[in-house]
Amino acid sequence: GAEEKIAFDKFHVAKYLGEAVDKVRREEHKALMAEGRDDLKGSKYTWQYNPKNMSARQWRDFKS
Repeated sequence: GAEEKIAFDKFHVAKYLGEAVDKVRREEHKALMAEGRDDLKGSKYTWQYNPKNMSARQWRDFKS
């Protein structure tokens, strides 16, 4: 029989990595909200940026 092969392309790897990062971000956001903190509110897309492509302001906000 024919062997099954799994191909990894950079687009699907990036998709799965982004989904994993977002899952962790959501879990952390939920835990922080339970403590009355909204530190991660509005940060979904910032977590997906390449730090090399961030403006100085985006990087400063991300680090804080």
